[in-house]
Amino acid sequence: METITVDHRNYPLLSPRALPDGFNGLLLKNSIVKYAHGHFGRLICQQLTAGNIALWYTVYRIKEDCTFYFKDKKTYLGLHAALKNNFEYTVDGLGVIAYKEGQANLVYLPAVQSAARFEKDHEYASFDVLFDRQTIKRYAGRTEGADQFMESMSARLPALFHPKHRNIPFATREIIDAMMGAVYEDHLRHAYLQIKSTELLFYLLLPQPGNESSHKPLNGMLVERLHETKRFIEANYLDHVPIEKLSRMAGVNTTTFKIGFKQEFGMGPFEFLFKIRMGKAIGLIKEGKFSVAQIAD
Repeated sequence: METITVDHRNYPLLSPRALPDGFNGLLLKNSIVKYAHGHFGRLICQQLTAGNIALWYTVYRIKEDCTFYFKDKKTYLGLHAALKNNFEYTVDGLGVIAYKEGQANLVYLPAVQSAARFEKDHEYASFDVLFDRQTIKRYAGRTEGADQFMESMSARLPALFHPKHRNIPFATREIIDAMMGAVYEDHLRHAYLQIKSTELLFYLLLPQPGNESSHKPLNGMLVERLHETKRFIEANYLDHVPIEKLSRMAGVNTTTFKIGFKQEFGMGPFEFLFKIRMGKAIGLIKEGKFSVAQIAD
């Protein structure tokens, strides 16, 4: 039986036929579900293979400060994205790697030997797309700055593609959401997921429009406050929140807030709010609970 190690205690990874209570609506269609619970709280991982790629969507609901230990002789070559909350890993050969919510990177580990720390009363979510070596060589090998990453792969040395993790713009998050919500059947779904995975890889590898080099880097405190305001907007998307209130939450004037928000997340705060509302509306329509007219009201 597969197990997971938390604070040096082993817990079985169960394969429930149905999602455990509290995890409804998270299922990747036709995925393999792994579930564990213990002193740390609860974890659910949904795994789906589509041709030469594999998807992992993992949610951690933590009730006590804890450390997860991951060990696998298999190679990890994939895109890792922090979708909810900040992640801090300690990885053999790379040291401490910290992802802020909404960041991603392409990672190569010849074997997995790492630890992740989690804080009590927090929920975390991550998304992984695992690629084969040929796909990475075909696409990543042609991008600027890829030489060191490819050399590390050849030498079987752990590596990150970007020295600094990439922020996930809303367009990239929409690709992830589309992959998780794909409703096609069988081979069409596999083809769709492979196409979207390649699209996601391109977004991560290619130079970002309006690169950070054209802006003065944001200081750490402002970045933290911007992420707080982003979470506030997500939690209060039905309310009208004046830009002045959001700016005060970030501790800056409205001009600095709007520029900083767009620099950090790839869009302005009102565009972000509109995208959130549209996404929620589309979700309600798909569920069939409300008509378009009801949602518009």
